[in-house]
Amino acid sequence: MKQAALLLCCCLVGITTTRAADLVRIKAVKKTADTRTSAAQRLPTGQSQAKIKDQYYEISLQALSTDVPNDVFAEWIVLVEKWGGGLTVRSSGREAVDLVFGRPVGLETTSFRLRSREWTSGPRPGTLAESIAGFGIRVVTTAGDVIAEKYSPSSAEKDIRWEEIQRLQQPPLPQDTEKHLPRRRRRRLQ
Repeated sequence: MKQAALLLCCCLVGITTTRAADLVRIKAVKKTADTRTSAAQRLPTGQSQAKIKDQYYEISLQALSTDVPNDVFAEWIVLVEKWGGGLTVRSSGREAVDLVFGRPVGLETTSFRLRSREWTSGPRPGTLAESIAGFGIRVVTTAGDVIAEKYSPSSAEKDIRWEEIQRLQQPPLPQDTEKHLPRRRRRRLQ
């Protein structure tokens, strides 16, 4: 009898509490906007060909509870691993979203470019290519509280700096920026 009461109590607590991750479903699909390949170039070190791929992510957000505020912001950062190693932010942004229970909302990240170069002949054939290292997407309330977030791969969470988004939110410069520049810079601009 005590075990049944304990089981019933655990079930009721599990039903009434919802984790933040269960409030919004986040899906992201990588899409290719354009691919360009250059003509092969003959170089002293062999034959080379450059490729450029423009990509973006389609993001789908869906409120799974009526507890989710309607007016929220979707924020994203896409990290790319450069040719020589190291990570760089290639796409980041923030967009206002109106979440309604059960209805998915779609948005797209800004497109970003991945470059690669392939050597097909010569002493060291091979490929140098940039690749997507990961992305982070989060849903934030107008008060700044994070409702849901998704990282792919999960290790990308330690590499993503959300301060990049904060920098984008700074107010733009005044319309007549030339008046606000130091005199030396004004002369150089003319």
